[in-house]
Amino acid sequence: MDKEFKIYYNNSVILITSDRAQMNKNFATIIDGETESEKFLLNTETLFDGTTNKNILLIVNQPIDLMLSVWNKYKIIYAGGGIVFNENDELLIIHRRGKWDLPKGKIELKEKIIDGAVREVEEETGVKIETVLPEKICTYHAYTLKGKKGLKETSWYEM
Repeated sequence: MDKEFKIYYNNSVILITSDRAQMNKNFATIIDGETESEKFLLNTETLFDGTTNKNILLIVNQPIDLMLSVWNKYKIIYAGGGIVFNENDELLIIHRRGKWDLPKGKIELKEKIIDGAVREVEEETGVKIETVLPEKICTYHAYTLKGKKGLKETSWYEM
């Protein structure tokens, strides 16, 4: 199976996949096909209206091709964060802007993403990171900032 992509918006998710078995899951809207999926994703206010909250499934043959279209249309902000466990296997979370979240932040110019992820976790939590696994998980979040639409790609590392 090809790579899947999840774009989070408001309190919902858009799953982009080639896995037709996902159609059996709980999605409010299912769009099947490249043309329809690209039209929806690139010409919709759903990601940015701040009110729509429904899970949406986009079925395409090549999810990476659709994501390339998205990356070309929207300004991408790169961020890094940590999935931090202590010796008791307890997960570190922070409370900011009225929500519980994992520690993360923007990557600085010319900074390696993994280094920025460690820096952000240490800055936001005061916890000294000793170990970082090199494999990452990427998530995408649609946002509007100062009237401009964008997409934040966050690389998460287990620490």
